[in-house]
Amino acid sequence: MAEFPVGKAQQMVLQALGKKAQTFSEATAVFEQMGIVVSSKRQGRESVPVVIVKARMGGGWNAGGDGESWREYPDVDLSAIEQWIQK
Repeated sequence: MAEFPVGKAQQMVLQALGKKAQTFSEATAVFEQMGIVVSSKRQGRESVPVVIVKARMGGGWNAGGDGESWREYPDVDLSAIEQWIQK
């Protein structure tokens, strides 16, 4: 299976966060570990990143009826990419 190169939006986010990846799949894995999804959108003549932050906490009810919560993703400093985070 052919590997695709890192996308432009992915590369912009990786650089801002000080991370590296060689392929599209590697970049997607880095973002998954951080709990973010990176895509792109057109803004005028340019393509800019769009970052979606996944929920940091998860939870549910156990068999005994007690509520439980757990941390889905680590707390990560995303201030470097704040301008691209979808609100």
